[in-house]
Amino acid sequence: MLGLLKEADATYSSADDYGFRARNADGYYVDLFCSEAEPPRARLAEGDIDPIPTAGGNWLAAAPKTEAVVIGQDGLPARMVCVDPRIFALHKWWLSKQRSRQAASRPRDAQQAHVVAAISAQFLNLKFDRRLQKQLPAELAAGIDALRGVRLDATG
Repeated sequence: MLGLLKEADATYSSADDYGFRARNADGYYVDLFCSEAEPPRARLAEGDIDPIPTAGGNWLAAAPKTEAVVIGQDGLPARMVCVDPRIFALHKWWLSKQRSRQAASRPRDAQQAHVVAAISAQFLNLKFDRRLQKQLPAELAAGIDALRGVRLDATG
């Protein structure tokens, strides 16, 4: 995984204090998570970052995916497949409510949930509606009311 990150930005390196985190020269972090249901059996590669099971990671692994073609800085197109951003936002909202989560992480989780929810609704025209609610486990569905109608203000 670290090799792939370095292809995109050569300044990425393993963050020594976390075995699952990489950091670039600009301070951007990439955390590598996996489902609790299927934790890794062995280290991926010496010196690489390793996935760490995360609470609710099984929801993200099983979530509907969305895909788009993105254009890189080199002008070349690339196919990007990721979790439905609404599910990501709901997962972050759920994490922000977990008392077992580090106290410093919970406000960041809540902020990320609100920003991704607002982008989903305002720019991607995705709805936090009853149809979505029916597809979700109760723990995630509970966040729909909290995230429905969240908007980014003019200052971002």
